[in-house]
Amino acid sequence: HDEITIIGYPVENDYHEAVISVFSTENYRAQNEAAAAVIDELAGLLASRPVEPATPLPLLPIFNAGQLGTAKVKLIDFNNGSGIRYITQLGQAIWPFNNSGMIYTFQGMTSDGRYYISMIMPLSHPELAQYDDYEPQEDFYETVEQMIDDQIILLENTLEDQFTPTLNELDAMAASISIQK
Repeated sequence: HDEITIIGYPVENDYHEAVISVFSTENYRAQNEAAAAVIDELAGLLASRPVEPATPLPLLPIFNAGQLGTAKVKLIDFNNGSGIRYITQLGQAIWPFNNSGMIYTFQGMTSDGRYYISMIMPLSHPELAQYDDYEPQEDFYETVEQMIDDQIILLENTLEDQFTPTLNELDAMAASISIQK
């Protein structure tokens, strides 16, 4: 696959670099059954264009972690295809959203279905902590699901320009993609 790493990106993240990857769907399918399922899932989602897609949403590359929640889901068309953007955080165990792990992702596909585009961009929110030294309270596992639900509501109700970088800037980057292969 082709990969573009963004140098000088304004947000650092403990788990993800700012990167855009372009995968041949044919090659990825042949190499990885799980990726083939994600490609099919995204193709179906882009064909049906639901107002509120079911979660978890398609995400490549494959991570050894699951989505802890999603917010700000939006379909975006680009020069020769379309995709879906959303905010998420990945984890191997349930954990609150934070500025050390939250990402903006755009998962798209060219109109001919030949290429899958994945943007993974660290994202920060002014009301979320870094959680570098977060110490959960004793009742953490009894309250964390409500905490995440409240954080999703916070993210949903935040204006696009209050994130760093702004969702509008990242959406414009996604909309400017043009795959010429």
